[in-house]
Amino acid sequence: MRRIIKIFLLSTLLIVILCIDVSADSLDDLGEVSGAYTLSEHLPKEAQEALEKLGIENNDLSTIQKLSFKDIMSYLTDTISNETDDIKPSICAVLAIILLYSIFSGVFESSSNSALSSVLSVVTTLCIACSLLVPVTELIERTSNAIEMSVNFMLAYVPVMAAVLISAGQTVTGSGYSAMMVIAAEAVGQFFSRVISPLLSVFLTLGISSSVVPEIKLSSLLSFFSKTVKWLMSFVFTLFTALLSLKSIFSTSVDNVSSRAVRYTLSSFVPVVGGALSEAYRTVHGSVGVLKSGVGVFVIISIVVVFVPVLTRLLVWLFTVNLCKMFAESTAMGCPVSILSSVSTVLSLMLSVIFCIVALFVITTALIISLGG
Repeated sequence: MRRIIKIFLLSTLLIVILCIDVSADSLDDLGEVSGAYTLSEHLPKEAQEALEKLGIENNDLSTIQKLSFKDIMSYLTDTISNETDDIKPSICAVLAIILLYSIFSGVFESSSNSALSSVLSVVTTLCIACSLLVPVTELIERTSNAIEMSVNFMLAYVPVMAAVLISAGQTVTGSGYSAMMVIAAEAVGQFFSRVISPLLSVFLTLGISSSVVPEIKLSSLLSFFSKTVKWLMSFVFTLFTALLSLKSIFSTSVDNVSSRAVRYTLSSFVPVVGGALSEAYRTVHGSVGVLKSGVGVFVIISIVVVFVPVLTRLLVWLFTVNLCKMFAESTAMGCPVSILSSVSTVLSLMLSVIFCIVALFVITTALIISLGG
């Protein structure tokens, strides 16, 4: 008799707990409680406006489905137009300096006056440096701000995703993912602010100095450090992604076994309504998975939107600087080529850092929303 009463009470308790309304209202409540619908508040104002232009709302993740290729191209076109307007004067000034250097260097070479040629080289280098130093320095600062904002956004997102994963029954995956991503986000922020940002400024300064004083040969040294930093970042990124993938795969397997064990227990040991309870549990699990995917995709789009303006500006600057460098090399101008090569090295290193950080955040987010179904 007692056993029958215990089974009856257990069945009643499970019905109350697990027969949950899995409607849109329930998912909205979970999104509000976990903080999934307030993630956009941690984005900069420019990124929020960009998401509004794309028609994506944080409190309604279904708007992601309405994102079209036309909206993306329109956003990219507007961004390119806004980021390239103030670049043209600096590039025209650099080209004009190169042309003047070409004219006067020919005159001084014909007069065999080496002193005037040296003065011309120094003046040309200083003029190009004045044209490029301020924009490149501002670009380094903008990159630093974008990385800081993305790190803060990821630190706000990680607890949200951990809560959603735990709600979906992926307790082991959620705890392991949150711990590793918090470490990764903090490491990215500290590494750029304390190492990469000062290193970029030092590279730029040394490049200008070696161009002003040709006797100081620092181009090979700058190239060596640039390649070393790129290789180190690629190695650490690959190692971290591999480790997170292996841990997530194992954690997901453990969570899946636990979930199947719960469903089996409900369907086998709960009389009468065991099968219904098992299906209810499965439905709740799948519904929370929808929220997990929506939050993950929103985070990926947000990270890309944060970096698109600075990345667009950086790519335009890198292209134009290399174009000016090719023009100077074609006319055998050693002085402009030297300083333009140094600036190009700094910009390419900055580009590698951005790509590495974006890839880290995007790939790890895509990995966690794809595992576990």
